[in-house]
Amino acid sequence: TPHMPPDQPKLPDETLAVIRKWIADGAPLNADSKPQKTAAAQQPAAPHPPITHAPSETPMPDAAPRTLAPAPPRPVAATAIAASPAAPLVAVCGAEQIALYHDNSGELLAALPFPEGRIERLQFSPDGLWLLAAGGQPERSGRVVIFDVRSGERLFEIGRMYDVVLAAACDPFRELVAYGGSNRVVRVFDTLTGKTAYELRKHNEWITSLAFSPDATLLATADRAGGLFVWEALTGRFVFELRGHDGAIHALAFSPDSQTLLSAGDDGVVRMWNMDDGRKIRQFNAHAGAVLSIDVAPDGRLVTSGADRRVKLWEPGGKAMRTLPELEDWAYSAAFSSDAARVYAGDWCGNVEVFDCGDGERKRRFTTTPAAPQSN
Repeated sequence: TPHMPPDQPKLPDETLAVIRKWIADGAPLNADSKPQKTAAAQQPAAPHPPITHAPSETPMPDAAPRTLAPAPPRPVAATAIAASPAAPLVAVCGAEQIALYHDNSGELLAALPFPEGRIERLQFSPDGLWLLAAGGQPERSGRVVIFDVRSGERLFEIGRMYDVVLAAACDPFRELVAYGGSNRVVRVFDTLTGKTAYELRKHNEWITSLAFSPDATLLATADRAGGLFVWEALTGRFVFELRGHDGAIHALAFSPDSQTLLSAGDDGVVRMWNMDDGRKIRQFNAHAGAVLSIDVAPDGRLVTSGADRRVKLWEPGGKAMRTLPELEDWAYSAAFSSDAARVYAGDWCGNVEVFDCGDGERKRRFTTTPAAPQSN
């Protein structure tokens, strides 16, 4: 089993941080041993510690830029939406920019430039201090960018691929960033050393989705031919191959306790996998067409979106709770708000709808082309 320790509760974050440091120092046998460091381990560490607790202040983009990019002829598809786990903040993809909105008021707070091109993936770190953005220009370039949420500063520019980065994920400790695309390779970047930690070359098709488990022990990777693998996050050691998908897998997510992996794609089915033995726990028909996104709330509830224009809420075990009002076109992305009381859902036309999870009513609507922010 890849869990630490086996058949027992996960180790405290403080203990995991000590283990990570021991590995980085060359895994000495005892206090008198001379660690055998790799070249990567000898590089100076980036100026951030592992996450062991929430930040002392709510991370909001108070010092981030607010200048908007030129508006496109029409809104771009809402392919990526993410909510901060630590603040009332929502990130929405746009035309070469990321708009940051206040979750409660809907006010546009900041606009982070992303001149690399279209955005395929957005993700906040668990402490809300970092925002990952991945994308690029088809057949030209691709990159992953890590932003400081408070200042809007670019902390890392990762990848430099020759095609769009289709999938990317940051681990809960802000130490590893996985990314991939049409080259069929998953690369994992170490933010402490500034180097590639390892590469995964088991996929035979484009990489379409990636996810780290909340306890930071596992990395799940998926491709457009239905390939689905699970790896040890720290080392890249192979753990499971999960078979059952025939077509592309568009979405991966872990349960809050890291014990279950959810996967979904072209066949409209959500599959749930046990991470102790790799066996499928259950599956359920979610959409009449491809499932395009999955998000999991802290209490285990699920929200899915699909090519049938629908956004649906589910109980942790997969029992249907509510179908939200139909969107105008393909429902590309859906994400719970920071307090999991609302759902943000985006479609191919560039519309973003905000729904109340309790009554299913629409609360707000805007597009991926934001209006100018209010002046202070």
